[in-house]
Amino acid sequence: DDMIVKVQNIIDDTIKNVPSTQYKVENQNLTLSNIAPSRTGYTFAGWNTSKDGKGTTYKPGDIYKLNSDLTLYAQWLENFDYEVSGDYTADYDSAYHKVNINVKNPSTGYKITYKLGADGQETQEPIQIKDAGKYTIYFTVSKDGFQTISSSRNIVINKLNLTATLTDA
Repeated sequence: DDMIVKVQNIIDDTIKNVPSTQYKVENQNLTLSNIAPSRTGYTFAGWNTSKDGKGTTYKPGDIYKLNSDLTLYAQWLENFDYEVSGDYTADYDSAYHKVNINVKNPSTGYKITYKLGADGQETQEPIQIKDAGKYTIYFTVSKDGFQTISSSRNIVINKLNLTATLTDA
């Protein structure tokens, strides 16, 4: 007797690439479909046996071993709407330079952390660079229910070239 493994599309019809129902043979493992659905404005976070995500979590391609019917619900993380300044190079001008991050959605409740270099100390204050050199600023934007953003930008500040002309007085 086959068990039914089905995927519920409970949100709306904007979800694309939903896997078909699968059938499991008793006492044989079933590899869940590798198909991951997509939804505009969201990142697929996996499957769960509970609509609220508090059940058992499965990823595409996981093995299902139990001999019982299974209904899986897609779990989604909303995507941030944000802008971040790009890599840039500037000549030394005694001013401070930093990575600018503008989060548009959500408008509140998010957290941004920064690190100077991969092993740098994490801070919630934007890192400001003044001295000449090449720097990599790592940043993370996070909020519960949203897909975390982790990225970096390079800032290069060129040394100031001075030319001195010596004359006899």
